Amino acid sequence: MANSYTVSQGEDLKLVLTRTPPQPQKAAKRSSCGKPVLLPITRVRTIMKTDVNSSVNTSCLSQESTLLITKATEMFIAELAKQSSKVASQNAANEVTYKHLATAVHSKPDELKFLFDVLPEKMLAKDALAWVNSNKPD
Repeated sequence: MANSYTVSQGEDLKLVLTRTPPQPQKAAKRSSCGKPVLLPITRVRTIMKTDVNSSVNTSCLSQESTLLITKATEMFIAELAKQSSKVASQNAANEVTYKHLATAVHSKPDELKFLFDVLPEKMLAKDALAWVNSNKPD
């Protein structure tokens, strides 16, 4: 397999040969109807079929409904990442951490309340024990 290199005039041959060739960008996967998706549709379909709490009959999922759920999931993840990134930039951080993600979730209680148990805000052990003791039924 031959590598293609672009050599400018006067460039050292050793430097050219040690460079890595440019890699083509991967295109986003496409569903059968041509819509670009990033998440694997078959994995989403499998997750939907294994959801035992679902009241929907998942044995006959159409391809369109699976694509719709996949795109909605991607949009949700993108929005959550955007909110977390905004929190990180407000704290002058260069990367998004768990704390930024949890803060983003807890800053929108009406929209993201279902994630409170999954992404609780970090607290000290003594504070957690005090909270548990204060919420104990008598």
